Amino acid sequence: MDSFVEYMIKKKPDTKAISLTILTIVIALFLFCIVFAYWEIMRYVSLVAWAVILWGSYSVISSILEIEYEFIITNNCLDIDKIVAKKKRIRLRSFDIKNFDKITQNLEEPSDITEFYGSSHKSQNLYALTYTDAGKKHKIIMEINDDMKKAILKVLPGSEIR
Repeated sequence: MDSFVEYMIKKKPDTKAISLTILTIVIALFLFCIVFAYWEIMRYVSLVAWAVILWGSYSVISSILEIEYEFIITNNCLDIDKIVAKKKRIRLRSFDIKNFDKITQNLEEPSDITEFYGSSHKSQNLYALTYTDAGKKHKIIMEINDDMKKAILKVLPGSEIR
């Protein structure tokens, strides 16, 4: 049976993203001051420099703050993509759902390697997908909706999510 489900979430800015944004603004202001100091000598070059600083700052800040995750289930394949500033798509992971050991809402389960793909750590729709690879236990924490759960349960009917 063919199935196709996709779900997209926007990542909420965390402390690291906010700190990098503030640092970018401070650096841009510093560069503005330097360019302003040479205004009398090179007027046109200063205007171009200001435009480059504005564009660069905007690009850096938008790539830090505008991150979305897209989860796509096609038949038994789960793809996780990261979309940066609605311009760049990066395929993060691709899994065969049959290879998962279990899917649960118990996020505290121990694992060797943990990856997080969600809007925030406080979200109510977080689920842990566990699998074993090369003797190491992996845990993928992701935020999914009801349609995603139904598609996963078709492949893994014995899972702990309901």
